[in-house]
Amino acid sequence: MDELEIQKLIYTLVQSQEAIYPNMKKYFDKSYTEKMSREFYENSKLKEEIFNTKSVISTEEFKNFYLATGIDVDGRLKLLQEACEHMQRGIIKYITYARSIPGFSTICQEDKLNLIKAARFEYWMLGHYLHYNPELDVNVGYEIKQTKSDSIKMWGSEEAWNTVNAFSKSLLDLNLSFEEIALLRGIVILFTDRCQLKEPEKVESLQLELIKCLKYLIKHVHPHQEKRFYRYFDRLIAIRKLTELNKKQNAMLEKFQMSIIKNYPLMYECISEDITNVDQRDFI
Repeated sequence: MDELEIQKLIYTLVQSQEAIYPNMKKYFDKSYTEKMSREFYENSKLKEEIFNTKSVISTEEFKNFYLATGIDVDGRLKLLQEACEHMQRGIIKYITYARSIPGFSTICQEDKLNLIKAARFEYWMLGHYLHYNPELDVNVGYEIKQTKSDSIKMWGSEEAWNTVNAFSKSLLDLNLSFEEIALLRGIVILFTDRCQLKEPEKVESLQLELIKCLKYLIKHVHPHQEKRFYRYFDRLIAIRKLTELNKKQNAMLEKFQMSIIKNYPLMYECISEDITNVDQRDFI
């Protein structure tokens, strides 16, 4: 690839990311994100004090009460439904972005599907980390706003929140550019070692082109910081632990949670492989 081809490829992915996520650039303004996070945090604390909602009942306690009464006692099912609606839209955007990668259309259909399934969580993480405020323990996006307790209510996992929150901080500390995120998202989609592929060489060739683009971009955006490339790939390796944690969490979802998720076919399809005999479950 010559310099003009590299610039063209970068431009294609950056334009795609901007078209699919028109509000994303706002989150590179630290004063904007801090203001949003602080306002949401203060409002949440006030709500906790007024309605005494600070404590979180366990998933088991909620399940038993829900099965006995049918009452969403702490609003977690409503929170989960809102999150599922957001994630369903997010998956559509994710697929749209994957299709915009130059050369992705030449990959066979089965390989495309396997790549998209394998990279879903990592792709999501490489954009949504911008919404996390590790100090305030909140996740404030354009559509979805969550406290730590909200996340635990929905997914039943404090470990997942703490791990994602800590990883988000490590990405925030890198001060990635909008352009770098566009390339990193493309690179994670094209890893060949996480799923069965009929034509791994073709996929690897496309990924190598994006890696060349990332090196070019780092050289021009961060001159004299040669180690940044290796720091980025260190994070791409580390993020795989989060994928495994996400699979573990999905496999532990309760029937009342799956009864809601099943209403969102794309989301259900993405996580169903993490659940043993999911089609045989007796949904409520």
